[in-house]
Amino acid sequence: MAEAMSGGNILASRTGAALEIRPAGPADVPRLAVLYATAHGETYAPIFGAAYVPLAVAATETVCAEFFKDGNVVLLAQSEGADAGFLYLAAGHLELLYLLQAYQGRGIGRALMRQALAAAAERGRTEITLNVLPANSGAIRFYESLGAARIGSVICQHETGPFEDWVFRLAVTAGR
Repeated sequence: MAEAMSGGNILASRTGAALEIRPAGPADVPRLAVLYATAHGETYAPIFGAAYVPLAVAATETVCAEFFKDGNVVLLAQSEGADAGFLYLAAGHLELLYLLQAYQGRGIGRALMRQALAAAAERGRTEITLNVLPANSGAIRFYESLGAARIGSVICQHETGPFEDWVFRLAVTAGR
């Protein structure tokens, strides 16, 4: 089970909209799955074009149910009560951070990262790592704006074939 963090935080996004970031739980799996499949498509369909393989929400629910293991951080962001995005941090590695396109550029990703970095610090981490597809220039700019530095690359396996991810390191004191 993901470790409980103190309740949700009500903030204001850059646009002034009410923003709540709260720990997600197993009951949120259907919501996380829809966010994951939708934001994944919004992110990667333009990058891969006709080669993009959409995620099935049902299969994504199975993946999201695995998020809730000991020590993992799973945060859900809502803007004006609507699901906007989520973050999944496991063992000091940012596995996923997805925001629906309609909510990007409003400070929500930065707010999610602030809470994730604080949670990592509470767990004794001095840094986290994350992987980004090199073609995802918007994500790279975002993480670099938080202070992330590229430290290498890895070859990942996917059903469509191998691909390269860039690996970044981010101090838990950065971006906070």
